Amino acid sequence: MLARWVSKRIERQGPGEIFAGVASELQKADVLVGNLECALTQCAPVSHKPILLRADPRLAAELGRVGFSALSLANNHSRDCGLMGVKESRAALAAANIKSVGPEPTPVIIEKNGLKIGILGLVDLPDDALSPRGEWRRAMSKLRKKVDVVSVMIHWGTEGSDQESPSQRRLAQTLANLGADVILGSHPHVLQPVRWIRGQHHRRCLVAYSLGNFVFDARPGNERKTEILSIELAPAGAVTFQVMPVRIDKGFPILVKARKAPLPN
Repeated sequence: MLARWVSKRIERQGPGEIFAGVASELQKADVLVGNLECALTQCAPVSHKPILLRADPRLAAELGRVGFSALSLANNHSRDCGLMGVKESRAALAAANIKSVGPEPTPVIIEKNGLKIGILGLVDLPDDALSPRGEWRRAMSKLRKKVDVVSVMIHWGTEGSDQESPSQRRLAQTLANLGADVILGSHPHVLQPVRWIRGQHHRRCLVAYSLGNFVFDARPGNERKTEILSIELAPAGAVTFQVMPVRIDKGFPILVKARKAPLPN
């Protein structure tokens, strides 16, 4: 989220400082993805919501420089400046060689190291629930036939809750049954558990119910605790994962240094 107070710090210190505390880890990834919870546009806001998030589209260059392969616009702020704002956000990301998914259920495919990875962006919130007409189900079905690995980036859950809700668990199981190998959640603004579930043909699916904040003017407490989730993928789907703790300091992420074990008496 590159707007609001975060944008003020970027103006003071420059975009190169945004990911300075975590770039060494992010750049190890073959494919780096995240949720972009703001519109990158000069368009005026069109929504009447109390919280509107709009950032300078030139910041897309820094997202590209740090190595993002794809970013999700499937959230409740990407359309704060209307459809033209979404269009400009996509264009800014494309100029930085970053693919975008959402807010409509149109996937992208990334090929890396001989692996075809399909990424789909979805939103399931009370004011923006998944369509009962099932476009997202059809998109999932088509994508599963085209790729080795299906990853779903989904905006869902309850803000401030550090545990997944029953509806999140039910939807995660539905997505796994439809062929999802990885589910990456956002919206609660705090971390929620990472769990394995079984889906289609007993294939394992890794679910990160919420990855919290990352670049964000977060309030003290759990909103400032976050992580980098690294997942090893293979044609069979997700193989293993690792979590690296991160804390948010004045809006920017910093790796949490491991504490030294006390010396024995």
